[in-house]
Amino acid sequence: MNRIVVGVPIGAADAVANHLLEGGASGLELHDDETLQRSAPGQAEVVAYLPAGEVQQRVAGLDRYLDALRSTGTPVDPWSWRTETVNDSEWHERWKESFHATRVGRRFVVCPPWQSWTAAPQELVVIVSPGQAFGTGTHPSTTLCLRA
Repeated sequence: MNRIVVGVPIGAADAVANHLLEGGASGLELHDDETLQRSAPGQAEVVAYLPAGEVQQRVAGLDRYLDALRSTGTPVDPWSWRTETVNDSEWHERWKESFHATRVGRRFVVCPPWQSWTAAPQELVVIVSPGQAFGTGTHPSTTLCLRA
C-alpha cells in the first residue's frame, strides 16, 4: 500500500480529496494549515491510500485534474506531492483503534464487531461495522433516532 501526500491550497483540498477518492483511493486524510502547524498558511495536505503500483497513474490523472480546476479559476498552485510506503496489514488494522462501543441513550450500545461487549439485562447491543460514512453511532442523527 502506498500513501500519496498532496499539498494544495486549502480552497482546492476538498476537490482533490474527492478526485482521489473517486479514482480508487481506499482511504483519505485531510490536514489544513492549523493541523499541520507549519509556516505555509493557506495550504492543506490531502493524504490518500492507494494500492501499490498506482501512484504514477494517479499523479498523472491528478495533474490533468488540477489543470481543469486551474482553467475554472480555482487556485491550485503551488501544489506538490510525495509518496510513502505503508505496511498494508498495519493500515488495515490500525483504523479500528479509533472505534469503540458507544452508549446511546439509556438502552442502546453501538458496538463494532471486533469489540466484545457483555450487555446488561436492559441493554440492546447494535453491532455495526464502521464504514466510510456510517456505523460509529456517534452522529447526531443516529443518536436522536435511537433515543426516540
